[in-house]
Amino acid sequence: MPTLHERYFEVLMDKVRADKYPSHQMLTWLENSIATPDQMAQYVDLLLDNVESTHYPSGQMVQRIQHMMMLGARGA
Repeated sequence: MPTLHERYFEVLMDKVRADKYPSHQMLTWLENSIATPDQMAQYVDLLLDNVESTHYPSGQMVQRIQHMMMLGARGA
């Protein structure tokens, strides 16, 4: 059975996955809920899928990917 934190993370992931243009607020909530390297990877994969599927990706989305990858490289 997933913990409340894991459930919260998955709910937010599902919301962002279902929305082609997720809000800044939703993405920030999701980023703030990341607690493990696996969750970080899942989130970055989700953002990358969004960028790949869009002819003109959001600059904000690309910046978020870069930021999360920098955090991952630092071990945060």
